[in-house]
Amino acid sequence: MGNHAPAQPCATTSWRDRAACRHADPELFFAPDDETEQARAAREAAAKAVCSDCPVVSDCGDFALGRRAKTGIWGALTERERENLLRRIRRARRRQATA
Repeated sequence: MGNHAPAQPCATTSWRDRAACRHADPELFFAPDDETEQARAAREAAAKAVCSDCPVVSDCGDFALGRRAKTGIWGALTERERENLLRRIRRARRRQATA
């Protein structure tokens, strides 16, 4: 038996440990390659329903935005919604810098 330290200190709880999706099927949050638009809309709505009751939805969204997550629903935002949000943030920063 080895003397292995835990991957994470016991006193610390990650936001992921409190996420509403922690026991959900990951496929709910990530699109298969051959997904139709109708299936995508239904899957995204179901994933966002899980996010709507999540106590760490902001932490999750911040995580995805900070790492520029390209796939999946994070913080109740789809890939496209995150891209649009980042674009709006960049525009606002440019306007602020030139003001």
